[in-house]
Amino acid sequence: MKKYIIISLVVLISMVFSFAFIYLKSTITNNDNTIIGVIDQIEGTMPDNPVEYIQNELKNKDIKGILEIPGTDYKTVVMQSKDNNYYLRKGVNKKYSRGGTPFLDYRINIDESKKLLIYGHNSKYIDMPFKILENYYDKNYYNEHKYITLTSTKKIYKYEIFSVYVEPSDWSYLDVKFKTKYTYYKHLQMLKKKSMYNTGVEISKEDDILILQTCSTKKEYQKYQKKFLLIVAKKVEELDI
Repeated sequence: MKKYIIISLVVLISMVFSFAFIYLKSTITNNDNTIIGVIDQIEGTMPDNPVEYIQNELKNKDIKGILEIPGTDYKTVVMQSKDNNYYLRKGVNKKYSRGGTPFLDYRINIDESKKLLIYGHNSKYIDMPFKILENYYDKNYYNEHKYITLTSTKKIYKYEIFSVYVEPSDWSYLDVKFKTKYTYYKHLQMLKKKSMYNTGVEISKEDDILILQTCSTKKEYQKYQKKFLLIVAKKVEELDI
């Protein structure tokens, strides 16, 4: 009798986890499918202003940009709200999504700020919006995908990655205000110095930068409660829409 109860409990727990996994995956997939569907429409119609086109199609002005990694099929929208919490668990339709949607830090302007911060979720077990970023642990992957493009309603920006690292304790990379160009440059030097490999990309105090942040699943950092993978890039080109 006792053995039967234990087996029943194991089966029940397995079923609960299975249903939870399916639900979790569906809340992520539904959001991704919405994004992919509209982006596919862009590929077919080639609108003059793709971000405004998506804003109108999805009836959401929180959509501020389109993020791409050239050489891959990765392309997603970038949201922005009045805080850094809303799109952690919301899709482009503003409905619940466990995977959320990549979003721009509320403190900055996509076309005016010298430093942009974009956040997105990651998971070891499920495809999440920024899971692709963990490929950058591999220097060979970096060599083949060292550029990022970000499209706003006004411009198309091209960024070159100059640093890749995991941060478990120093949150100064989140700073967006600097008193002088010197302190800003020291900040960039710190970001470059922490890179897990040498990209060979030079930086200057005049550079505008972009940081993509996601959770790291790298084994070496398992003991840390918080560990964020940072992909840091400098702007190398911009084109008017």
